[in-house]
Amino acid sequence: MEDRLKKDILLEAARYGNKILVTDELPDGQMVDQWERVSGDSVKTPLEV
Repeated sequence: MEDRLKKDILLEAARYGNKILVTDELPDGQMVDQWERVSGDSVKTPLEV
């Protein structure tokens, strides 16, 4: 299941210039969306870590 999620993330990134949309929480509690650059080396399953 982890490998499938990694593949899905990399497929999505390939569609958007090697970026995925993530949500981050600011110190004041506000949620903001950000594009995060990813690569095959930066996306790891817990087993790979």
